[in-house]
Amino acid sequence: MKTFLLFPAFLLLIIADMCSAAAVNLNTTKLQAAKEVDCSKCPMQEKPMDCDELKENGATESGVYTIYPRNRLATCQSIEVYCDMETDGGGWTVIQRRGQYGNGEDYFNKKWSYYKQGFGNLKKEFWLGNDKIYSITNQGQYAVRMEMEHENGKSAFTLYENFWIENENAKYKLHISDASGPGGDAISNHDGYAFYTVDQPNRSGDDQSTRSGGWWRNGKGTSSLNGLNLYKTDKKDSSDGPMQEKPMDCEELKENGVTKSGKYTIYPRNRLASCQSIEVYCDMETDGGGWTVIQRRGQYGNGEDYFNKKWSYYKQGFGNLDKEFWLGNEKIYSITNQGQYAVRMEMEHENGTSAFTVYENFWIENEDAKYKLHISDASGPGGDAISNDDGYVFYTVDQPNRSGDDQSTRSGGWWRNGKGTSSLNGLNLYKTDKEDSSDGIIWVTFGDNKNSLKATEIKVRPEHKKPVDCAELQENGVTKSGVYTIYPRNRLASCQSIEVYCDMETDGGGWTVIQRRGQFGNGEDYFNKKWSYYKQGFGNLNKEFWLGNDKIYSISNQGQYAVRMEMEHENGKSAFTRFENFWIEDEGAKYKLHLSDGSGPGGDAISDHDGYAFYTIDQPNRPGNDQSTRSGGWWRNGKGTSSLNGLNLYKTGKAGSSDGISWYTFGGLQNSLKATEIKVRNRNFH
Repeated sequence: MKTFLLFPAFLLLIIADMCSAAAVNLNTTKLQAAKEVDCSKCPMQEKPMDCDELKENGATESGVYTIYPRNRLATCQSIEVYCDMETDGGGWTVIQRRGQYGNGEDYFNKKWSYYKQGFGNLKKEFWLGNDKIYSITNQGQYAVRMEMEHENGKSAFTLYENFWIENENAKYKLHISDASGPGGDAISNHDGYAFYTVDQPNRSGDDQSTRSGGWWRNGKGTSSLNGLNLYKTDKKDSSDGPMQEKPMDCEELKENGVTKSGKYTIYPRNRLASCQSIEVYCDMETDGGGWTVIQRRGQYGNGEDYFNKKWSYYKQGFGNLDKEFWLGNEKIYSITNQGQYAVRMEMEHENGTSAFTVYENFWIENEDAKYKLHISDASGPGGDAISNDDGYVFYTVDQPNRSGDDQSTRSGGWWRNGKGTSSLNGLNLYKTDKEDSSDGIIWVTFGDNKNSLKATEIKVRPEHKKPVDCAELQENGVTKSGVYTIYPRNRLASCQSIEVYCDMETDGGGWTVIQRRGQFGNGEDYFNKKWSYYKQGFGNLNKEFWLGNDKIYSISNQGQYAVRMEMEHENGKSAFTRFENFWIEDEGAKYKLHLSDGSGPGGDAISDHDGYAFYTIDQPNRPGNDQSTRSGGWWRNGKGTSSLNGLNLYKTGKAGSSDGISWYTFGGLQNSLKATEIKVRNRNFH
């Protein structure tokens, strides 16, 4: 099930952009439209066109006012609006407000006529009306500000410099661009789409959604500020609620327009973290920004032994994100296992000099492995004082986890190798008489191991911009289906490149194809291969192939992936089934399948294989009651409801055999399908 952020309150405001350079380049049609108004009948000082002009005329208090849009579309008719005279200089015309005002959860799930005319109470929650929004936004160049409040009390906004909608004949088509702000951009991909209501869905071709609330729908569902009000209900995970995208780290926040360093909420997008939120400090300035800070030390008034804490503290994290802190090993584990991360160690010496070291590869294992460190590829003026700790487990005062020759009683949680070349969580001995102690904050290649550093900061960031899958290729501008190289960005793949076939057309594109079957001239038993073939992959990416279990494992473990199974029957009919959750385990676990939440006309013929190991002719890995000798590598559960790698028996005399390419809910088990394709895509794709 998709999970989105729910907002107990949000606000949409618009303001004329008459003072910026962009406003000079007004659309000619709009300029002409404005000239056609007989302004002598509605003089500017008496009849303000919007809240911004009211502010210029002296109004300073937020509240309900009357405006007179000055374009041929409104013909000087009056509109009652709520003006926000406080936010960001004031002058905002509010076009929507949601909140906890006692209306039902489906209060905004209204028909076209309601959204056309507007509804609600301007002092509580309301939609101004599409005809009114059209009149206002077509009289000049307007910006729109989306304000949101989370259920946890945090607030954010996103500002779009360009915003207007077309008229009813064009179904109030949306035009929006140039986003910035901490709320991120969750609606630019709706640009150019028509308005949706329950009785006039106006969906894009592939959008069969029945989403609640009037909005501009594109079939991807990245925003819906008029969705059901599910705040404090048991339906919070519903995609019918108001939502926005969830940044996985500070780098993604930066890509979404955040430019100011500070505290933000992120949602690590790998199966290990399950999208739980983490509050972090983002450094948006150093070396291009986008760094997620995991540690900070300095002179903040804490005791010298403030970092000399037990295992449980280092596990959960402690301190103040605005001052000194350790983010927490569980959080660091979640972040660094969702991609290939670099780490930057920054240090300030007592003499005022500073240095840093960057490691291109950094991640830690989970608690069962005692948060074992993996770090390599150092560069920078601070020198390398920690590579020799690579592969060592985490140390705390109550769980020393020392190597055999390490009898140290060093202070502060860290990865210990018995040599003591680094300890950025050591005692804060700056300007004490113990400054020469090796128990201090040390980095042997910058200040040796007897001088306690004055300040440190450790921060992580995705270490490269190579595309992780076909979805990221598409986001980078690739629009043509074909063979491309990707670089799965998780520790499992070690940044190795993989050649894949990308489907850039189906359901929005961005699909990484992991299997294709069809009539390409191969023998009927071409897919009846041994374990090693299925491990490495085989075939021709432009014809029929299996990508390889190791590669599928690497791709599906770098995020939350959906899988789409496509099938063509011998009678020419086609169908597909999409599963929202899909990943496989590694070879040690025999590529065990994890799959759930299926939907689509092809039906569900594989969910009962969930949790089963992969089968090949030489490693059958059957459950106890399965004595089958089915052909082709697949996840076997003894019931045989699906086998898309079975024998290709299309147009042979054996088409009635259950050894064929089968999908029980589309064609049964006695009909070998003509063609299939299996493809995966990050389910957060937009």
